Amino acid sequence: MKKLIVLVAALCMLATSAYAADWNFYGQARVATQYTKVENQTGTVENTNLAEWLLTTSRIGANVKASDSLAGRFEYGAGGGNASIRLLYGEWNFGGGKLLVGQDYSPLLNIQSNSVYSFSTAVDELDMLFTGYTYGGRVPQLKLTFGDFKIAAITPNAGLDPASSAVASNYTKVMLPKFEASYRLAQNNWWVLFGAGYQTFDIYAGANQTGNDVSVNSYIGALTAGLTLGPVTLSAGVYGGQNAGAFANIGADNNAASPTFMAGGRAKYVAATNTVIDNDVIGYTLVGTYKASDMFTFEAGVGSVKTELDQTGSTKDDVIQYYIQSVITLAPGVSVIPEIGVVDFRQNAQTDNTYLAAKWQINF
Repeated sequence: MKKLIVLVAALCMLATSAYAADWNFYGQARVATQYTKVENQTGTVENTNLAEWLLTTSRIGANVKASDSLAGRFEYGAGGGNASIRLLYGEWNFGGGKLLVGQDYSPLLNIQSNSVYSFSTAVDELDMLFTGYTYGGRVPQLKLTFGDFKIAAITPNAGLDPASSAVASNYTKVMLPKFEASYRLAQNNWWVLFGAGYQTFDIYAGANQTGNDVSVNSYIGALTAGLTLGPVTLSAGVYGGQNAGAFANIGADNNAASPTFMAGGRAKYVAATNTVIDNDVIGYTLVGTYKASDMFTFEAGVGSVKTELDQTGSTKDDVIQYYIQSVITLAPGVSVIPEIGVVDFRQNAQTDNTYLAAKWQINF
């Protein structure tokens, strides 16, 4: 009897809590179909493949309003058939601004492309995230928002170039969070977005953590602008920085002949001399869309990233992607996006990926 009373009381509390807050649930089911032809620079076909899979960007979640000053959101995605947390945060409106606590998109989120291409079934619909856009990810953070200005203290990203001395990975010291900020200026049919970030961490000198520490400093600056003229929208962006892999996804080529691009825009540590070789990065994007009707929207885009280790004899490594697609809305909440494009890794020992892809999506 006591257990029954406790159970009823708990259900009443949950019902009261649910009634007090406004829960707006949503979901998206996304499936990718993609045919990819991979060729080396001599034109020899290395691999062809047809794949179909549930995109990990499929999601279910809810926006929650607890009061006029308190709100929150949760969102789960699907990865390998398992639920994974995409977003989970609470936000307090204190009058002059907002404080967010939890996991959310970082202020450097800056995506205008709708590209559905995936490098593999483990990396979904990239929107040119590896080939020109800044994207700090969905990360734990403390974020302040004042109108169109955002600034966040974020979980540090103390990664190094894979070619770094092995000892470096075991002796990193982080004393400060990563900082990112953005400001959006919009007027009528145009907008401009400014973004910046800074991070620093130290590497202990020597296997016994003796000697002088060496610092790895990362920074990035980004600028994106857009203009809408009737059914046409144009956007362009550029970013640059040092060791900018701490702020953006840079490169996705697994070819061992591409050491600087495999670095993902990260610094290289050399234990023998206790020095850090910085990685300079620059990227750009250009995207145009045309809305022909409520059913058909056409989009074309190009994006590129170039990296180079700051040392004598270093070779620049770059990639370029270009594509054209159509967003076909079959019914409210039901769409398919066919796309054809090329990802060219440029260097002689690397590959060209020609693809025909489609994303199928139903929102519910």
